[in-house]
Amino acid sequence: MLVENTAHTYLHLLVFQCPQCGDPISVPMLSEVRSLEQADGTTCKLACSCGYSREVLGIQARRHYVEPWPRLHEHDQSHAEGLEARVQAETKKKIDRPDQARLD
Repeated sequence: MLVENTAHTYLHLLVFQCPQCGDPISVPMLSEVRSLEQADGTTCKLACSCGYSREVLGIQARRHYVEPWPRLHEHDQSHAEGLEARVQAETKKKIDRPDQARLD
């Protein structure tokens, strides 16, 4: 059973474009701050399936999405382990259908 923490947490999803092959690279991060500015100043490690890797600032992202995100207790890792796969699937949906994507 999952137990949510009542603290406000936000998922920031930054989407970059690989300069080598053009594919999207998503970088999820959790923050207690909804503001875009904090994520924009964060150093992100990019790693693409084509082999490209580099560290860049968050402000260089092509898209930046923010969603409220429930925090779980630390001992419940089974649910948290699927976060990256869910985020990548959501990123692909938003990239494939940008007319339905929301920028906050």
